[in-house]
Amino acid sequence: MYNYNNIIYIYLLTLGESMRLNKFWWSMLIIAFIAFCYSSCFNLANIINQSYIDAKQYYNDDDLANALININKAIEKDNKQDSFYLLKANILYEDGASMDDVMAECDKALRLNPDNVEAKILKAECLVINGDEEYKSIMNEVVLDTYDDADILKKIAHVYYIGEDYAQALIYYKDALKIKKDDQNIKYNIITCYVDLQDYDNAMKLCEEILKVYPKDVDTLNKKIFILNEQGKYEEAIDLCYETLKIDSNDSTIYYELYYSYYCLEDYESALEHINKYIEFNPDTVNAYLYRAKLNKTLDDVEGMQRDMQIYIDRGGNEEEGNEFLNY
Repeated sequence: MYNYNNIIYIYLLTLGESMRLNKFWWSMLIIAFIAFCYSSCFNLANIINQSYIDAKQYYNDDDLANALININKAIEKDNKQDSFYLLKANILYEDGASMDDVMAECDKALRLNPDNVEAKILKAECLVINGDEEYKSIMNEVVLDTYDDADILKKIAHVYYIGEDYAQALIYYKDALKIKKDDQNIKYNIITCYVDLQDYDNAMKLCEEILKVYPKDVDTLNKKIFILNEQGKYEEAIDLCYETLKIDSNDSTIYYELYYSYYCLEDYESALEHINKYIEFNPDTVNAYLYRAKLNKTLDDVEGMQRDMQIYIDRGGNEEEGNEFLNY
């Protein structure tokens, strides 16, 4: 491949040495100089864009270290692109950086482009995580506009959801579903909102709608089991748990739901069997030891109760709250 910069440069030198000072040669010199500058700028832009493209690819591949290296290269060469800072903010967020560091990159993007909606939404999400109510004013500004991009609507909904405004989250998830009618993740998020709003009838209706098309969707089956338990339909929940275990015997959530169902039915031996199974899959879940401690107390296993309470406390459980639960 030819190096056009070098060719043009040599041409300029040759032209400058050999030409006579007349209008024609001056015109040729100016044209060549413009071409040289354009070529240099074009190549530089390609280098910058390639770094950004590489950063996006690494980010999509979850290679966050290389994504960060490449986006920093792009920013070093061109610090006037809001999209570069937004990508860096997303990389830092996924890499577990502090919310302040993420927001700093969002602010850089917004200084360059105050209308960058995704930067506003990400900053609002960081503020929610930090417990800062300022996120509400940002979201009030964001929702003044209407959007036909389902991904933007999902991000808006997510911010409201983690801010525990489930009604608002539900509105935007529904708007997103109007655009992506077959998106199972959006439907699942809508079910979750209904559950958190204790609207179990609508939650169950949507579960059934999904299960008609995907009868072995374990996530939806788990939601249906949870709803049945919340409605006090423990026997139905147990039956569905065992059916779901035939699809995925390693889904620990099902063992927890079985524990809960049997506990509510006062079948404490069966509840103990399934909380034990749940702990096998999730040995670091602190509250599971508290639940087992209470079962052991109910079954008059004092030694087992004391052992599990000690594990609960040693692993960071709140002793006062644990004792209140144990004696409730």
